[in-house]
Amino acid sequence: MTTSNNFNASVGFSQGASYVPQEYQVLYLELGGNLMTEVQSITVMRTDGGADVATLCRDYAGRVKGAAKADVTFKGVVPFNPTDVTGPAFANGGMTIGAGTAGSGGAAPAGTQLDAAMLTSINQYGNAPVKFTILVGNPEAQQLVFLGFIHELTVDSSVGKPTDFTCRASGQFTLFG
Repeated sequence: MTTSNNFNASVGFSQGASYVPQEYQVLYLELGGNLMTEVQSITVMRTDGGADVATLCRDYAGRVKGAAKADVTFKGVVPFNPTDVTGPAFANGGMTIGAGTAGSGGAAPAGTQLDAAMLTSINQYGNAPVKFTILVGNPEAQQLVFLGFIHELTVDSSVGKPTDFTCRASGQFTLFG
């Protein structure tokens, strides 16, 4: 037997054994209560914000506590003028923050563009944090909900491909629940 066959046997698989395919979950993103329909990929990185501690005698000695946070990167395409959520390009309902209500807790006015939520002099909703909701599956099995800020938006366009965007944001450290 080869090493790979030994591994397969140790975990209960045998050559030619059948298995039952299963469904795997994808992530969905809501910003300020609005489902981002044009997003193609989502990356969530959460960190404790700490740092390793090394000493001359112990080498790696442990960690020092830091400022925990969540970082999110999402990428998508910019529609021309879709019929399902209306609005051209960045004013498209599937690319804006806010589901129709303004108020506290990261709720932006309906239709706030992603770049208008950045902390700049032209911020369109009082520099309030954005409510991020990452949904696992549909219907959601779990959610990751936190308040944060969009700090980078890159738009890319070239011949033979749709115009796309990459957005980066940071916010509170929370747990999937």
